[in-house]
Amino acid sequence: MSSHASPDRLGVQVDRLRSHLVQIEESYTVDALEAEEREKELRNRLAVSEEKAAHSSTAVQQARYPYNAVRLSRCTNHESVQHSHCPIISL
Repeated sequence: MSSHASPDRLGVQVDRLRSHLVQIEESYTVDALEAEEREKELRNRLAVSEEKAAHSSTAVQQARYPYNAVRLSRCTNHESVQHSHCPIISL
């Protein structure tokens, strides 16, 4: 800008730049709020997924327990079978 600019023109320029700055700040604020909301939703989905995974793991372990107990019982009741032929499944 030249040194010959009128005070009115400089005032208009300052107002324009101020308005632009406010618009940019508002845009960043909206983007930040949207990002926080997405993060919150993703954290909730992750927590639900982790809970389902833990529940599934427990269910698998509980389902295998009776199977392992039956195999152990068969191995201990059948004396001629060596222990190495009846492995116990472990997780």
